[in-house]
Amino acid sequence: MQSDWFTLGSFAVFASATSIVMVLVNVIRHVFGWGPRWFGLLVALGVAVVGAVYTGIFEEGFDLPKAVIVLLNGFLLYATAFGVQNVAIHPIAAMRDPTLLQASPSRLRFGSRW
Repeated sequence: MQSDWFTLGSFAVFASATSIVMVLVNVIRHVFGWGPRWFGLLVALGVAVVGAVYTGIFEEGFDLPKAVIVLLNGFLLYATAFGVQNVAIHPIAAMRDPTLLQASPSRLRFGSRW
């Protein structure tokens, strides 16, 4: 039976992992009014680690090449989530100013730029 809800396996599917990053960052920013630039990257790295553990990448032991792949996957997750957030939700602003904007906590809205 197919489920539309997030599952532990969602962390191992790139599209779902990207959605998890976006949901976590946006909910925390909206609820707590807190969201420094680095927070999305930490969430993406955490999701990449959970996905790697779920898929069993480290079952035969931890080594540097596998760790680098997990790190790169975390960066890719962040870049994808950041791109979707800034281009799909704010396309005109993203075209005019592709740099990150540092919003004040009082101006953070659900779906605001990272």
